[in-house]
Amino acid sequence: MAMIETDKLINKDPQCANARLLLQIHDELLFEVDDENLDYVCKHIQTTVESVVKLDVELPVRISIGTSWGALKQYSPPN
Repeated sequence: MAMIETDKLINKDPQCANARLLLQIHDELLFEVDDENLDYVCKHIQTTVESVVKLDVELPVRISIGTSWGALKQYSPPN
């Protein structure tokens, strides 16, 4: 469901248009995103995935960024 909703986001939001879902591994989604839209895309993908299903408990989404899969580091949005 998260993949379907992020695909809808990427296809309908012009600022997310350059993002691409590259790979899904279990509960991880790997995207390619332009640097200029990184903060916007990260925020909107996180919000989309966290709100896909309403549960009694929160399922937080952790975002990591890097130039390769092996170089991923925890993402901290700008203040």
